[in-house]
Amino acid sequence: MDKRILVINPGSTSTKLALFQGEQKLFDAAVRHSKEDLSPFSWVMEQADFRQTAIEKELSAHNVDLTTLDAVCARGGQLPYCAAGTYLVDQDMVDFMYTVRDAAHASNLGCVLALRIARPLGIPAFICDPVTVDEMTDEARLSGHPVLPRMMTGHALNCRAMALRCAADVLHKPLADCRLIVLHLGGGGSARLFIGGKMVDGVRDDEWMFAPERMGGVSLQPLVAMCYSGAYTKQDIMDLIRGKGGLMAHLGTANAQEVEQRIADGDAHAKLVYDGMLYSCARAIGGLAAAADGRVDRIILTGGLAHSHYVTGYLTQKLSFIAPVEVMAGEFELEALAAGADIVGAEDLMERIQKENFFEFDVVIATPDMMGVVGRLGRVLGPKGLMPNPKAGTVSMDVTKAVKESKAGKIEYRLDKTNIIHCPIGKASFGAEKLTDNFNALMGAIIKAKPAAAKGQYVRSCVVASTMGPGIKVSTAKMIG
Repeated sequence: MDKRILVINPGSTSTKLALFQGEQKLFDAAVRHSKEDLSPFSWVMEQADFRQTAIEKELSAHNVDLTTLDAVCARGGQLPYCAAGTYLVDQDMVDFMYTVRDAAHASNLGCVLALRIARPLGIPAFICDPVTVDEMTDEARLSGHPVLPRMMTGHALNCRAMALRCAADVLHKPLADCRLIVLHLGGGGSARLFIGGKMVDGVRDDEWMFAPERMGGVSLQPLVAMCYSGAYTKQDIMDLIRGKGGLMAHLGTANAQEVEQRIADGDAHAKLVYDGMLYSCARAIGGLAAAADGRVDRIILTGGLAHSHYVTGYLTQKLSFIAPVEVMAGEFELEALAAGADIVGAEDLMERIQKENFFEFDVVIATPDMMGVVGRLGRVLGPKGLMPNPKAGTVSMDVTKAVKESKAGKIEYRLDKTNIIHCPIGKASFGAEKLTDNFNALMGAIIKAKPAAAKGQYVRSCVVASTMGPGIKVSTAKMIG
């Protein structure tokens, strides 16, 4: 049965919610928070009680019964740098979020809110693709000084969701086989280079590009002079970098629609600044294209500003010589969060299986490079039939495809040493019709796989049983072969 998942995406001035039953969105809502609402809070983490109350009020208004939920999944915040994926929320993660003070982002509230809702219900809470997803190559990470390495921060969740969508719907091949550049542009901005299914390089909105509320890259010597001029506190400088930079600094507004209206009314300065912002984005993408050796399958424009024909027209003109430009306007983070509510990990998950006897999963899927880690669990996974196997499609670089197939009900069957096949066809809760369909599909696959050299009756006997119940013989007279 499809899982019922509540997803939460905290932003600077809103908290977006949605309820999913499998891939079906049952409802979504954006709870807006005015400046007056947020003015009593000097730090984003102080908003937890306020936002939780707002969420519960919104869910109540939509008659959402929390006891029907299977999981809660939220946007991931400023965790230590990590790989893309889905992570189980625990108290240690929540406690860490309360240590993040500098430039704390509203996404840090995601794991806090998810755990607060999930824990009383006895269900798991997850976060997906946090803003600190960092899969940079060693070469890309180097800066001009060893104590200041480049780090990847930005809109990992939406960038990865759009990369997956473009790979599947436009290029019709796995993300691991694509070379993509994704630009997310909203109040902030970031660009990501995908090669081999990973975000191997990227540009933040405090590097080469600026955004409506972000200062972007500047010359360092004047910035150092500002910092030591005595005219600015540390917080003043941080505010210039995030919140009061970009369009806000130049034009007094971060509202792109307002800026475009000023341009339409003949404001030459507004046009210069707006074009300059888009120029910086194009320059950043050009740099990533060079890092990809010029071999790029698609450039994807996403985020709120991708709704603007001005923005997409400017960038398409600048960038289409590199690769075709796909416009995927808006943010699809709620869908990405719902799709990501699985258990993901590496050495941390292995340790949990070993030490906590954790087996709350039905299938284990691994990439080839992780089999060295998974192999150490052979003694516990093997007897349970959970060991990943390339022949079964559970060792694959195309993890997305493998997960979808498993969730769709894909199973593996094989003969044991006595030529007997043991294979599940479902759960008692499936009902008679679905169990019958699954049984017929299994028998059809077995008979279809009959070797040409096999003679005589292929299926000698068949027995169906519940897990702890008696076996019931099924007539094989009508089974071909």
